[in-house]
Amino acid sequence: MTAGDNQRMAATAENTSVEDDQRLAATAEETISQAVDIQVANYRDSGKDMLHEKDYAAAIVEFRKVLNVIPDDQEARQDLSVAHNAYARQLWDRQEIDQSREQFEACLAFRDDCQACRKTVVDCENAYKERLYNRGIAFFQDEKPEAALSEWEIVQALDPAYRNVADYVQKAKKISEQLGKLKKGQSTP
Repeated sequence: MTAGDNQRMAATAENTSVEDDQRLAATAEETISQAVDIQVANYRDSGKDMLHEKDYAAAIVEFRKVLNVIPDDQEARQDLSVAHNAYARQLWDRQEIDQSREQFEACLAFRDDCQACRKTVVDCENAYKERLYNRGIAFFQDEKPEAALSEWEIVQALDPAYRNVADYVQKAKKISEQLGKLKKGQSTP
């Protein structure tokens, strides 16, 4: 065997090795791609099952997994919108207003044309303000001005023009200050 034969054999072996590596890489990529497709399908199917079972929080988790892999997957975005909407309604029915509003807002992030969601977000905000406002009144009537003030300050931050909350905040502050002075006066010998 000559030196030229050895070089030809080495070149042929090198070409074969490169071709084998390329085929192996292509096969590995195909296998990974198939495994990802299967996993995404499993996430999607699990999400749909959870929707059917009315376990909306779990459905949201599964559909988000799909979007983590395929961010522009329109089917998953639609399913996620449906899950957020259904979960929001479930929370609304249980009077969990804050969480309901968050879910309706999440629904809008995936489907900004949902007018019912927009209306319900406003309804949630109004119900939340009303609840805080009324709790403030109850605290005030129970002679707990600091607790009333906490509730009313949240309302005022959300909507400064809400009812007469600004007046109530001022009254509660004034009474809290007076109570503070009285307590301070009693504690000094």
